Amino acid sequence: MKNYLTTLLFLLLILSCNSKSKKSNSDDKSTDKSVQNLLSTIQLPEGFEISIYAEGITNARSMAMSPSGTIFIGNRGEDNVFAIRDEDGDNKAEKKWLI
Repeated sequence: MKNYLTTLLFLLLILSCNSKSKKSNSDDKSTDKSVQNLLSTIQLPEGFEISIYAEGITNARSMAMSPSGTIFIGNRGEDNVFAIRDEDGDNKAEKKWLI
């Protein structure tokens, strides 16, 4: 579980670096490709994999998981806290709230 959370935090930080400005839909597709390209360059130990868990969390800085599985993410600069949740167990957050 610790490795999963470390990987999740790393991905959120990558995504926050790529989402500092608002983009049109066509720019989002190129950002998706650049993030996918970046992910494909990361060398992981055998048996590990990396993927995007949540998007749209800007400047992610800290993270904590509740016992119920909700992940709380604090960001830098805007003093926001987001809550994200994987509702269907597919390892991708479907729900996102700004607290």
